[in-house]
Amino acid sequence: MTVHHISLNKIENLRESCCCIGNFDGVHVGHQELIRETVRQAERHQVKTAALLFSPDPSDVIFPNRINEHLTDINERIRLMKEFGIEEFYVLDFDRGFMKLEKEDTVRFLNKLNIRTLVCGFDFSYGYKAQGTPETLWNDVNREFALKVIDEVQIDNVKVSSSLIIPMIRKGRMNKVLYQLNHDYRVAFSSYDGNIYSCRGILPDNGKYEVTVEGKSHLLQCENGSFRFTDQLTADSVLIFQ
Repeated sequence: MTVHHISLNKIENLRESCCCIGNFDGVHVGHQELIRETVRQAERHQVKTAALLFSPDPSDVIFPNRINEHLTDINERIRLMKEFGIEEFYVLDFDRGFMKLEKEDTVRFLNKLNIRTLVCGFDFSYGYKAQGTPETLWNDVNREFALKVIDEVQIDNVKVSSSLIIPMIRKGRMNKVLYQLNHDYRVAFSSYDGNIYSCRGILPDNGKYEVTVEGKSHLLQCENGSFRFTDQLTADSVLIFQ
């Protein structure tokens, strides 16, 4: 696995790849369809699999005064996508300069990444104020790569999305969350004498949940925004719902 940190004005000499593009927050089953198609295309063309990710998350740049909740940070997205078969990661510094690129200039930027086939979702958008869509990308005469667009993925006739998974976590519907993620759900935390005083992730509002910390099972109690373990766990670690 290789992580390349790139920006609008800094691009490494990248090997040819089949690359998926998106936010991939949570790396849920919808995202996994993009990854599977990327793997198929890479095997067909005998090139590397890659993913173009954005850091910081575009929503944090576009809406800086809004509280934007995320299921996963960039490191967790990379860890999960590696498990599903991505070998190369292009982590783009998403700043206001990139945000203001016209859609045509965004395509010219993508042309520089040595992409054989780009894989995107049906609702992918790009360019200033989301001017670009899969349709405009398909029709762009300057595009120098093949394009595969993945259809909407639904569960129970509802589109799978990170924005819908987050309230499921809040309500404690963890079985449904894990089904839509198709992998465990992890939250980094710090605790002292059982009380969690720092948490980098989203936890249920109320209820008791069996979680794993460093290979051992613990019972997590959530109540009105406070979180504690029923034993006196003191740790800086990751709790896992699985």
